[in-house]
Amino acid sequence: MPESKHAPKFVVLDFFRGLLALWVAACHLRGCTLVDFSSLNNPNWFHKKFYFFTGLGGESVICFFVLSGFFVGGSILKKGKGFKFDEYLVLRLNRLWVPLIPNLVLTLIVSLIIDRFYPDVLTGKYQYLWHTGPSPQSIYSHSLVRFLENVFFLQGIVSTEFGVNCVLWSLAYEFWSYMVFPCFFIFFGGRRGLDGRAKKCFIGILGCTMFYFVFKKWFVGFFVWLIGVATFYAASRYSQKPNWILFLGSVAIWLGVLGCGKTLNSQRTILIDYNLIVGLSFAIVCWLSSNLSVSTVIGIGRVFKKSAELFSNISYSLYLNHFLFVLMLASMSYRQTKSQPDLVGMLTFLIQLSLIVAISYGLWFLFERNTYKARDYILKNLSRRGNALKSPQSF
Repeated sequence: MPESKHAPKFVVLDFFRGLLALWVAACHLRGCTLVDFSSLNNPNWFHKKFYFFTGLGGESVICFFVLSGFFVGGSILKKGKGFKFDEYLVLRLNRLWVPLIPNLVLTLIVSLIIDRFYPDVLTGKYQYLWHTGPSPQSIYSHSLVRFLENVFFLQGIVSTEFGVNCVLWSLAYEFWSYMVFPCFFIFFGGRRGLDGRAKKCFIGILGCTMFYFVFKKWFVGFFVWLIGVATFYAASRYSQKPNWILFLGSVAIWLGVLGCGKTLNSQRTILIDYNLIVGLSFAIVCWLSSNLSVSTVIGIGRVFKKSAELFSNISYSLYLNHFLFVLMLASMSYRQTKSQPDLVGMLTFLIQLSLIVAISYGLWFLFERNTYKARDYILKNLSRRGNALKSPQSF
């Protein structure tokens, strides 16, 4: 499973990467299968905490962006003046496409099943009940044109998500962050071989153009991604001594921001964008965790590493595919009423979430696990053309 292994000091960040993907899946599953908090019979302390944490799907995506900037943007900073855009582009597309294209095929299959047996779902009839999925205002399509638009990451920019897979919107902003940042990096002198002012100006204008047309609807997304890049720079230049107390304190602050910030944001009493606050608080967690060693935690170090590696490896496949199975479950069993989170309801929820993780693992095993083989094949062929390339770490 070498495609998603990072340096040993990033094992805690790998854990967060897997946790965030699982978190998003749990949020969507709870919204589609369990009743809203206002409809609970005798809510208790557990219900309050459970509904709070499974209501943070959007915040989890923001933290994903920070991690993406840390690893992908950080890899550009690490290359420095040796950065090669053509190599970088090939590797990024390889990393994204190997799991994405099978996912789009699976999305087509699920979309056709729902269209055939549960057509009301596609009209947005149940969006008020599930708080996600197709809405009455959405433009649903599983056409070849929409398929290609999603392959080239145009959803949310000039198009919408392919079929019923509503989580694909964030992937477009992720990819275009990959494209915009290198342009600014090159423009400001981050690599050699482009000393001509005309070339640098062209690349700078290209970066600004992409930024304007892609991020004009959600410009804060790119700045959150840049927070991740800045965090990598801080971690590499101003490394802190491993300190579990500081780290756990930063986690407490991050959770406090999620708790207090969500309430204040709903009341519109925050002067700056809530997503930036979430990103900044999580960036501190990333900085303080970047050089922690879990091997010092007697008894759980090895288990933690294995678990972090497993969930980090499947996180992309889990994020891409989970919503398809959540929507299928909702379409088959939760179109009229949802379950109470009593003992039976919670056990059912855990079984369903476990099945989604297991299916995502199977899809990872079939497709994403082989990403590094395609990567190495591409690098080998580029090397034959005189490019002495080293195999970079993959996010």
